[in-house]
Amino acid sequence: MKKNETSSVKKLPVIVLVLLLILATVIVFLIVEKKRKGKSGSVSGKVTKEKVNTGKWQEGIIEYDGKYYKYNTNIKTYLFLGIDKSGKAVTQTTGADGGQSDVIFLIVENRQTKKMSMVAINRNSMTDIDVYDINDNYVDTINAQICLQHTYGDGGKISCMRTETAVSSLMDDIPISGYYSMNLDGIPILNDALGGVEVNVLDDIDAFGVKLKKGEDLTLNGKQAYAYIRSRDVDEFNSATERLERQKQYIESMTKKIRSLNTIGADGLMDLYNNLKDYSVTDMDMASLVNELQDYEFSGEMYTVPGQMVKGDPYEEFNIDEDGLKKLVIDIFYVETEAPENK
Repeated sequence: MKKNETSSVKKLPVIVLVLLLILATVIVFLIVEKKRKGKSGSVSGKVTKEKVNTGKWQEGIIEYDGKYYKYNTNIKTYLFLGIDKSGKAVTQTTGADGGQSDVIFLIVENRQTKKMSMVAINRNSMTDIDVYDINDNYVDTINAQICLQHTYGDGGKISCMRTETAVSSLMDDIPISGYYSMNLDGIPILNDALGGVEVNVLDDIDAFGVKLKKGEDLTLNGKQAYAYIRSRDVDEFNSATERLERQKQYIESMTKKIRSLNTIGADGLMDLYNNLKDYSVTDMDMASLVNELQDYEFSGEMYTVPGQMVKGDPYEEFNIDEDGLKKLVIDIFYVETEAPENK
């Protein structure tokens, strides 16, 4: 398990909240103002039994490592996806061309502490996904890269709902309260509206007409940001993990930039949100979400689902460290409690 060092976080200014997070390949937070009122590629793996929905989180008290825990009911979790598709978000007429979810993040809201944290999930994480044919008929459930679940859908709400189910299952059946996906072409719009995002370049980049050198400090323009968080060398082993580190860095830098904004204003942020809508799919009421999160802070905590990348046949596979994942889920989504009386 990996957790970036927590930094001190100032409360967001009066102008607040939410353009919800879409990072690089996705969204990060689209902050709006409080005052403005008056599920490509082939799969690898073996067929498993048909997946049965066993419900949400484990109810009641559970035992872990000699201690007892119960699910933290103050937690709400949202799924954010960056979709490897160009152009605006368009619902497909067939059921197997939804595009892969190259970026997968959870935003965890703690209603008691009024803070939010993030959980990054490697796109190649091996888990059960549901396969459908081009007529959207269920075919089978297989063990494959989680990014492919979005492919087996319409590229819109159906793809997102299926990915939400797969992510929840991967994360020990935690409940997810909503999803937000964005096609990658929305990245330059978001980046440039913020006046660019500063990074210390983590890898040499030569893609999409952009050249960046490792180690240089840059304020990325939209085209550079697109290349920085989307590009990877598919012939290089573990390149998806390296890209994930760039995406995490970009989100953290974007969050800091949003916090320091004092020039865009509420109208500008709303225009930004409306421009991104054409590239996005969500089941959330943004106005309600803004109201709900307007007093929240980003905690600075960014977690990564633990595991190890291996060379599959023929595609890379990220094998989850089940013990590490269990500890991560307990740490984030559960609270310690007394042992049950019958113990």
